[in-house]
Amino acid sequence: MSRIHPWPRLKSRLRIALPVFDLMEHRVRSPRTGDEHDFYTIESRDWVNVIAVTPDERFVFVRQYRHGVDRVTLETPGGIIDDADLSPAVAGARELVEESGYASDRVEAIGAFDPNPALFSNRCHVVVATDVHLVGGINLDAGEDIDTLLLTRDEVRAGIRSGEIGHAIVVSSFYHYDAWREEQGR
Repeated sequence: MSRIHPWPRLKSRLRIALPVFDLMEHRVRSPRTGDEHDFYTIESRDWVNVIAVTPDERFVFVRQYRHGVDRVTLETPGGIIDDADLSPAVAGARELVEESGYASDRVEAIGAFDPNPALFSNRCHVVVATDVHLVGGINLDAGEDIDTLLLTRDEVRAGIRSGEIGHAIVVSSFYHYDAWREEQGR
């Protein structure tokens, strides 16, 4: 039996509302000491990350500039699950087409994880899309600039090891993908 317990929230208030997330302030009580503390969380909708595989076993990746790290990154397609999305798989299929121009009739959710439970309230869902094929051009928001490329399994592994593929959500998603493949006997 664990001696670690949830900290009761005594009061919460919205500090900053932004289009992608809200910054919340929570007054909480330590169950161990009874002392009160202020903690801050980022409230966001759930995210989806797509591992998209072509019939010849190449993975769809996107290159895009990321403001947080101030550089161009190499990632798999993904994004926020919209209210209109009926499931993570539906959101993943939508994001895949929008960001890469690739689609599949075989899209399924294979796992989920907490991106950063110290700060974020949301989950990231991992979706695999198999037998993807190019269906058209990409459909970007005004604030996006993306190139699409295909990588072999060896190139993905090398990119993760070298840090070129350094987005923690992408690396975590490939862990889920590898476990899924093993369960499938692939």
